Amino acid sequence: MVQVQMYADYLDTEKKASPNTKKSYLRDIMKFCTYLKKRGIEDLTKVDHHVVESYLLMLQKNGMAVSSVYRAQVALRSFYTYLCSRGRVEQNPVDALKLPKREKTKVEILTPREVEQLIGATAGSSFKCRRDNAMLEVLYATGIRVSELLGLGREQIHMKERYIHVASRGRERVIPLGDIAAAALQRYLDLAADRFGEVPEQVFVNQNGGTLSRQGFWKIVKQYKEKAGIKKEITPHTFRHSFAVHLIAGGADVGSVQEMMGHKEKATTMEYVDIASRRLGEIYRRAHPRA
Repeated sequence: MVQVQMYADYLDTEKKASPNTKKSYLRDIMKFCTYLKKRGIEDLTKVDHHVVESYLLMLQKNGMAVSSVYRAQVALRSFYTYLCSRGRVEQNPVDALKLPKREKTKVEILTPREVEQLIGATAGSSFKCRRDNAMLEVLYATGIRVSELLGLGREQIHMKERYIHVASRGRERVIPLGDIAAAALQRYLDLAADRFGEVPEQVFVNQNGGTLSRQGFWKIVKQYKEKAGIKKEITPHTFRHSFAVHLIAGGADVGSVQEMMGHKEKATTMEYVDIASRRLGEIYRRAHPRA
């Protein structure tokens, strides 16, 4: 459909949406289009809020998770907001609907000791060990997303000034590198330069110089998780969550953490304040003689 293709271009050029966000939104919109065709509705601009509501109720009745229904509604709201801005529809049919309450998922974080154990499991002088050590150190030191880590280009690394420059989701961040992470990264860069003749354009690569996939990275993390004897489930966001909570628990102000994390809304960062507060409360109750 023409409107959907125009919306896809809008996500790229104006919204600067991440590839994952764009893929997710378009998938939800195409599912809605399929639903409309089954109901004999060919024109996306002839949809009212009753049709959207029926579609969302159908998703719920089919057993779709609340979080997935929420995402579908957000995608449709964004799509129709775009159509409104282009004069294709007069009113957004999704605006009349309330968003379902999102399921709050438990945020799993590592303790500082567990981070040490996990990173310590990468010890070694081989290419793989140096690379994995650098990846985990940088991930924990900066709180960047796994996709940002794997896509990190050599021009984004400023070793002399000790920071990395990240630009994604329409936001640019300058994030400092601590001494330990900088040292681990420098060891890897030196080894990679010797191995390939120069530091690869996309810094973190496999042993043949090829691209590392997200799935490949997570297999690496699981390997070290087992080696370190850590029982917790580790997700792609565990390091990012741990980075934020440890900073806040250590006294960092919320605004600085928000900037480094690249959060648009302060409320997103404030969730880590709650986690840090709960953790400090648990430590107090365990450690204080009069708790």
